[in-house]
Amino acid sequence: MKPSQKSRKSAQKHGLRAEFFAGVFLNLKGYRIISRGYRTRFGEIDIVAVRGKTIVFAEVKYRIQLEDAAYAITTTKKNRVKAAAGGFLSSHPQFVKFSGRFDAVLMQPWRWPIHIQDAWQ
Repeated sequence: MKPSQKSRKSAQKHGLRAEFFAGVFLNLKGYRIISRGYRTRFGEIDIVAVRGKTIVFAEVKYRIQLEDAAYAITTTKKNRVKAAAGGFLSSHPQFVKFSGRFDAVLMQPWRWPIHIQDAWQ
């Protein structure tokens, strides 16, 4: 296996682990996880969760430095998540009347996740 493939697999493994722990964290905060790793042709949503009448499309970022995690959510990534959220809602009409929100869950080693509600519009 090439070094770039190893690092990609390692990053994927860290990402999946971070998404799992972010989901547990959101559960503890009262959110019900609807989907993890929801993929459309437009992009992927790491976590789709519901609390009350709010549906949350959450982007999870894991980095050694918290600031790096925040900066990793680029405008391009935000637009892809928005497009994927539209695809999710069109295939799950039971959530169309819910208020929607885009959140970020930032994670770093050995620290509690940081949940930023309404991280972008």
